[in-house]
Amino acid sequence: MAEETKERILNTALALFSQRGYLGTSMSDIANELGMTKGALYKHYTSKQEILDRIPSRMPTVTPAIEVF
Repeated sequence: MAEETKERILNTALALFSQRGYLGTSMSDIANELGMTKGALYKHYTSKQEILDRIPSRMPTVTPAIEVF
């Protein structure tokens, strides 16, 4: 269940960062959007920066197609 919650946090944070920007989104915004307290959010992630750092690690690696002539 903790992993599902972490995934929900990352998805919600990504959506808010996309809409409001990183600087325009607070931990309170993320917690409110999820319907949880800031304390519960901090149980999973210690900072907004940690959340931002985790987002790319869950994205699939894309290898660009290179044509060789």
